[in-house]
Amino acid sequence: ELISSLRSKLQTLWEERELVLSEARECAERGEELEAMVRDVCKPNEFERYMMFIGDLEKVVSLLLCLSSRLARVQNAMRRIDGNTDAEEKQSLNERHKLLSRQREDAKDLKENLDRR
Repeated sequence: ELISSLRSKLQTLWEERELVLSEARECAERGEELEAMVRDVCKPNEFERYMMFIGDLEKVVSLLLCLSSRLARVQNAMRRIDGNTDAEEKQSLNERHKLLSRQREDAKDLKENLDRR
């Protein structure tokens, strides 16, 4: 039963993976179409500014995703803390959590500034 359940879950994950990859390809195609349209209607210097903006936006979104992922892993580790966990490890996790939280807030501020721009 356990093997059957694991196979079923694995199959579901593969299907979801394919769906995500398909959506990523569609988004990439739309992005290329949008880039071509912007290139057609903008002056070269405006298009360059647009491309710089898109590059900055991609970097900030990637940073937010990375920090959120790392923060989630630390939070999961903090939930698993029990009476056998030493004080040093608890302190280390708390410090990492605070640092990642601050970094994520800074990244959110960057994203908000980009959105206003």
